Amino acid sequence: MRSYRRASLGAVALVGAGLAAAGCASQADLAEIRHDQRIMQRQLADTRASLDSVQRQLATVHGKVQEARHDRVDNIEQRLAALEQQRGTNGTSSDVGTPAPASTPGPDQGRAEQGRPEQPRTDVARTEVGTPNDRDSGAEAPEPYRKGVALVQQKEYDRAIQQFRDFLRTSPDSPYAGNAHYWIGESYYTLGDYSQAILQYNEVRQHYPKSDRAAPSLLKIGLAFLQMGNKSEAKLAFQKVVSDYPGSPEAGQAREKLKSLGA
Repeated sequence: MRSYRRASLGAVALVGAGLAAAGCASQADLAEIRHDQRIMQRQLADTRASLDSVQRQLATVHGKVQEARHDRVDNIEQRLAALEQQRGTNGTSSDVGTPAPASTPGPDQGRAEQGRPEQPRTDVARTEVGTPNDRDSGAEAPEPYRKGVALVQQKEYDRAIQQFRDFLRTSPDSPYAGNAHYWIGESYYTLGDYSQAILQYNEVRQHYPKSDRAAPSLLKIGLAFLQMGNKSEAKLAFQKVVSDYPGSPEAGQAREKLKSLGA
């Protein structure tokens, strides 16, 4: 009996010792877990700080991008204003209040009277003038305007310019005034007088930005600058087509031009 009791007490002692050891192990494990948690908390804090820093940097970059975009827009505005001033200095103003000549000039005479320089037409053969739409030739369009469109279709560009100028002089508030400026620009462009073309396209861009000729006019400003060898101004115009009229067919053409220019 005594031996049995001693064995029982020994077993109890072993169990107690095992429980004590297990308790010690659990405390050690818990301490290690808490240590790991503190390390993870510090790492998370460092990660949050890094993310905050990245976000601040991104905000700074975004601000610089926006500022550069505004600078580019201001740049092209200044270029166009300079062309406008140069036109006034050279006495080639296209003010619709200018009296019309007594007779309809022929192609060479008209170019000389308006003081336009003869420019090489190396690219004119592959330059396509805009296509008139139903609104241009419809019965609701004023007859003088339709006559100008017909002259463009007949490739009588100098006569078309004068016809549209006459139309603008007599009907400056017409719903077709913006289109008239566009066709004058197209005529100048096809004749190789890119500076005058830009000024006419800019009239459409500035005063008729919602018209269906606004995006084509802005695209043609870029193409005209490109024909003049001014690649930087051309890029600005193409970028503005993409930003102002992103869903237009002209935006796709502008992207292709930018790609070819390495922009």
